[in-house]
Amino acid sequence: MASIAAVNCRLCPSVPTDVIDEVSSYLLPEEVTALAQSNHSLQRDVVYLNIQREVANFDKLKDSILKIFGGEGNTPIEIRSIFQLDEKGTSDIKTLATLRAKLEELQSALIRNFPFEQLSPQQLVDLYHSEKPRFFNIFNTFIEEQLIKHFVNGNCPENRTAALLAVKVNGEYLQFGSDEIKRDKEIVLEAITNVDVFALMDPALRGDLDIVLKQAKNYGSIYLSCARGASSQEKRELALSFLDKDNNYAHLSDFEFYLKLMDECPDIYLLAEDNLLFNHHFMLEVLKKNEHAIIKGELVDNPDFIFELAKVNGVLALRIASDEVKNNERVVFRAIVQNRQAVRLAGDEFLNNRKNQIRLYGCLNYYLRGAHVRPPRFNLLKVMVPTLILTSMAVMLDIYNWR
Repeated sequence: MASIAAVNCRLCPSVPTDVIDEVSSYLLPEEVTALAQSNHSLQRDVVYLNIQREVANFDKLKDSILKIFGGEGNTPIEIRSIFQLDEKGTSDIKTLATLRAKLEELQSALIRNFPFEQLSPQQLVDLYHSEKPRFFNIFNTFIEEQLIKHFVNGNCPENRTAALLAVKVNGEYLQFGSDEIKRDKEIVLEAITNVDVFALMDPALRGDLDIVLKQAKNYGSIYLSCARGASSQEKRELALSFLDKDNNYAHLSDFEFYLKLMDECPDIYLLAEDNLLFNHHFMLEVLKKNEHAIIKGELVDNPDFIFELAKVNGVLALRIASDEVKNNERVVFRAIVQNRQAVRLAGDEFLNNRKNQIRLYGCLNYYLRGAHVRPPRFNLLKVMVPTLILTSMAVMLDIYNWR
């Protein structure tokens, strides 16, 4: 028996068909194709170079594993036997096939015998990053699981490798990381892939354009508002990236640019500059396209802006208006003229005003429409006493005339 490293892998001009058929289950499709093409020696040479590389990596892996077990004598015999290969009658291509078969056995044996509980998180990270054969996937997956357990249990909150592996499985695992991990852009971007981690990431990252873009694409355009600190040009580029559009709008002003893109994304106006978000004309156009748009405080306190909006949508105008504007007679009656149901949103001061009650009750039958408007209150005595006096006088006059 000889070590795999002792096997001499040589470049060969061709490989017999029966040999290829024998080991094809251990080869990649492109390797089988390359070996079968006898007139393409360069492609065959690439396959043999891969064999040499895998044999060398396998030997390095052997040294690493024996070191972890404390030497060859302390290594379980099940694992030691796998690290050896019978050189007799083995061709180069069969070496590759045998090697990959041994890898499958070795991975299962390591999972059964490896002292994972005795390794620190950093030792697991070193083992994870160690150079291993190309097909050594199962063991790597098992190491990943061990690292994730350590990270979630709080054993290595600052370990970047463990954090990256953990958030790939579940972005919410970001909460177990240190402050430095929560500031790591690559880790946060990976976490965003499978869960909304806006509340978990470091606040300093919330305005990063790459994070804003991915967050908005995955969890809603409302996150575009987080890019407030970017320049006007950066915001325009972000809007185009969010909608996957080419930059065919360079000739448009910001006013025209955002209103045009709102046809595809009603929340894209959130990227507009403050001078537009306080512009009456711009925000009126925005509200026509998106009734749920967020309005700045100065506009909801402005009776002129609400009055103009009431001409288009009376209910919406009073819904977003401040309490003071909801009691403005000019604004409220303008809203009611546009939509009678707007009276439901009028302020208490307006509704309790006797003059307004008479105008509303006398002009519009709101009771039949279910609106919450009380009829004007009348003093019964003031009405009934004069009525009784006049009725009594009329009766007495009739009696007198009858006589």
